[in-house]
This record gives sequence, structure tokens and C-alpha cells, in this order.
Amino acid sequence: MIHRLIQLCLLTLVAFLALGSSSTAFGKRPHFLLRAVDAVTSSLPTAGPNNLSNCVLVLPDGRFYLSLRRQEIMDGTGTVKSLEGSLDAKALQILHALLNQQTIRNAPKLNLPNTPFVADEFQFFEVQIERESTMQRAGYFKWQGKGPDNPDSTKKQWQEGEVALQPVAEWFRALKTNKEPLKRPASKSHALQCDLDDGSPR
Repeated sequence: MIHRLIQLCLLTLVAFLALGSSSTAFGKRPHFLLRAVDAVTSSLPTAGPNNLSNCVLVLPDGRFYLSLRRQEIMDGTGTVKSLEGSLDAKALQILHALLNQQTIRNAPKLNLPNTPFVADEFQFFEVQIERESTMQRAGYFKWQGKGPDNPDSTKKQWQEGEVALQPVAEWFRALKTNKEPLKRPASKSHALQCDLDDGSPR
């Protein structure tokens, strides 16, 4: 039963990560510095069956929007918390330096797992980074349990992506949990900013 519910959560996550150009007004690419999605679905008894999906959108001037989603798999109860804040000049400089690391510039694209599959827990992490003339997309997928039947080359790519993007993942999780910078509730219209996607092909 739980594994069937997890498959539904997986389809939801894939749809969220694969938002198309229909999310972007007039088909224009949104202008931002960084967009990241960190999503985990777990059926482990210690964690409790749940589906977590967090997103951050950082604009070039340092303003950011956070969207924090949680859904209980068993009863379908879901909550969304939307926050906004701003990075100061030093924090923005640190983020720029982080994103310009060569390992992050060379991080592999996220190839989605073949479905259906059985797993006790799985995680997606994907970033979009505004570069000089292009939008870089990179990410990784990891799991506990049997997992998907993707080829070994794809699984190796996921492992390489996790290593390369670990500094960005840690930065995002610290932004979400730390008291600084200050965060305040965001309006619904601003919260939707985090769900925008550039519509570029994977």
C-alpha cells in the first residue's frame, strides 16, 4: 500500500521538476540567479511516511523566495509554507563564488529515473543557474531500496552530480533552517515565483 502511494508521490515530484514553458508568461525565460528543488519521499518508520518538497528562487539582486511543502502519504494531508527574504551584499557574493566553482559548472544534468520502481526512500535535487548566455540545469537522484532500473552509466552520473552539487545543497538547507537572513511570510503571488521554470529541454 505504502509503495503504491510512494509511486503517486514520485509522479507528482517528476511533474514538479519537469514544469514546462507553460509556467512562464509569454514564453519568456524568467531572470534569476538560482532556482533549486530539494525533494524527499520516505516510507521509513523512523521518518514517518511523508513527502517533502522544498524550492528556493534567488533573484540577481539577492531577494529570494522559499516554498516548503510537506505531505503525509497515508492520509494525504499537505501543507505549504511560503517565505521571502533578501541576501545582503556579502551573502550574495558568497553565493556567486559558490555557483562559479568549476565542479558546479561541470555538474551533470538530472536524468529522471525510470518508473515505476520500489524504494524505501528517494531524493531529487535539481538546480537551475543563470549563466552568461545559457541556463545551466544539473541535479541528482538517490534512493534506499531496490530503486530504478536505469543503466549503470546514469546511476554513476547521479553519484557524480551529488558530489558536485553538495555545496549548493548544503547552502540551500542552511538558508532554510538558519535564522539569518530574516524571512517573512510571502504572498501567494510571490510564492508562485519559486515554481517558475525556464522551459528549456532536459
